[in-house]
Amino acid sequence: MSSGSKENADEASHARPASPGAGLSPCGESAPAVPRLASYVDLEIPATRWVDMISDGGEWQPEAHIPMPHHHASRLELANLGDFPDLAAHRGGRIRLTVEITSREVRQVPGRREWRATYHARIVAACIPQ
Repeated sequence: MSSGSKENADEASHARPASPGAGLSPCGESAPAVPRLASYVDLEIPATRWVDMISDGGEWQPEAHIPMPHHHASRLELANLGDFPDLAAHRGGRIRLTVEITSREVRQVPGRREWRATYHARIVAACIPQ
């Protein structure tokens, strides 16, 4: 994934850092310096990306499928959800998170040609996409 591509720059919206109790603001203007998390296939870590997320009352997860390597199941684990209490008011809706992906764990499923990848990330900013 090219972090400077026009497609990513056109799609990205600047997510302002959220402060406790302030609520989530609408996403601002395009921020070409932060590309969309478009694929896990060639993701170099560490990386900062934005991703639209949804929650049905359970965990937050990417709104759209993010391509991953063949025979992989991937999960984006958010380490600091407690730092963003305003996210709870938006369950059932779509939010945009800017995340810093800090590490990746890949484990093979015993006896199978399948792998489970967990991408560990920390939320940098959150906003409501327009």
